[in-house]
Amino acid sequence: MRDAKRRGEVPKLDGDPFLDAQDWEIKNLAISVKADGPKATGEVAFDNLGKPTKITLDLVQTQVGWRIADIKGPSGSLSDLLKQP
Repeated sequence: MRDAKRRGEVPKLDGDPFLDAQDWEIKNLAISVKADGPKATGEVAFDNLGKPTKITLDLVQTQVGWRIADIKGPSGSLSDLLKQP
């Protein structure tokens, strides 16, 4: 955010990656998880401000518990966004 501000640009992450939005009013929440050994995929579906949205969470199991490896929404993958220069 600091670098973007210095350049007079919008930060790479300009919304909440868990919702793929800046503003929200969540309704009709549904969550499902499919585990495969030390990895799992969580799918979260909801209506945000009346628009159907689906977010996918890639999860990995570590020695201290489950952690989020990536968040994928309609606007793309969080890990891909953070890899951009």
